[in-house]
Amino acid sequence: MKHSHLLSSLPLILLLASCGASGSSSPSAATTASAESTSSTSVAATSEEVSYDTTALKEQYGSFSIVKESNAGSYSYDEETNTYTLCPDTIKAEYTLSGYFEGRILISNVNNLASYKGVTLSLSNACLVSTGNYAAIEYSLDSKNVEIKAKINTANKVIALGEEVAIRSENHIEFSGKGELEMASFGTDAHVVRAQDEIRFYSSPTIHVTACAHDAFHGNKCIFSKDPDALSDTPFTGVVRVDQAVSQAFDFETSSGNGYVNVYSGTVYASNMESVFKTDTALVVGAEAKVIASNLSGDPYQQGDNSSGLSVTINGSFTVDGVEVE
Repeated sequence: MKHSHLLSSLPLILLLASCGASGSSSPSAATTASAESTSSTSVAATSEEVSYDTTALKEQYGSFSIVKESNAGSYSYDEETNTYTLCPDTIKAEYTLSGYFEGRILISNVNNLASYKGVTLSLSNACLVSTGNYAAIEYSLDSKNVEIKAKINTANKVIALGEEVAIRSENHIEFSGKGELEMASFGTDAHVVRAQDEIRFYSSPTIHVTACAHDAFHGNKCIFSKDPDALSDTPFTGVVRVDQAVSQAFDFETSSGNGYVNVYSGTVYASNMESVFKTDTALVVGAEAKVIASNLSGDPYQQGDNSSGLSVTINGSFTVDGVEVE
C-alpha cells in the first residue's frame, strides 16, 4: 500500500458547485433541430477548441439502424419528437445501434416486466447526437441499468450539443466492450454522463470525453469493475480519458454524503480541470490502476460538501504533472 489517510476538511472552494439531476424533457419540434438545420453549425467548448459538424458526422456514419438481438422486443419512432422508444420484452434485452441519429434513444419498460434486468445498447459505428433539452440516451427506469457497449473494432460517438447530458439513467449505467466511445456535452450545467446511482466500467473499452461544460461523470458510486462485490472477477482493463471539464472528471458527492469511487484497475487520464475526483466516503486507486492527471487548477481530489470524512487509499499510481499524489 502506498498510502491511506482520512480527509476531514475541504479547503478548496469550487469554481462551480456540482449540480444534482436536472429534469429531462422530450425533444419537441421546437427544441429539436434537424440535421439540415444544423448542417452549417459547429458547437465549440468554451475552454477547448472542440467542435462537431453534424453534416460531416452524418456523411461519415451513414444511415441509422436498430437491430433487435435475441428477440429483445419492439421499438417505435416518434417523428414529431425525434425519439426512438425501446420496449424490451425479455429480462435482459440487447439492441445494436449503427449509423447517425439526431434525437433521443429512450428506454422504457412499457411491457411492465416483473423480472426486468436492464438493456444493453451495443454500439457498432454509431453516432448519437442530441441538439436540444434532452439526453441522447435516456434510461427512464428507477431500477436495473443500461449498459453501453462499444463493440470491438468500432468507433462510436454520443454527443450532446444542446443543454442536456449525453447519457442519463434513473438508476445505473455500465460501460463495456472492446471498441471506442467518444462523448461530449456543451450545456452550461450539463454533465456528460449522469446516473441516479452507480456508474460502472468493465471489460476494455477506450472512452474519450473530449469536451465537458461541467463534470464528466456524475452519480452516487463509481466502480471500475462489473461487480462491486467481486471486483477481481471482471476488472476494467481499458482507458477513460477526460480532456477537459470545468469542475471534476468524476463527481460522486451526494446529498446523503455516501458517495464513493473505486478505481480498481485500468487507466484514467484527466487534464484541464479543477480536480480529478470529488466524493464523500472513500476514494480508492487500486494496485492495478493508473490515474494520470495534468493541468489541474485545484487539488487532485476533493471531499464532498456533505461528507463526514473522506478516506483515501492509493495502492496504484496517481500522478499530477508527473508527480505522485501523496
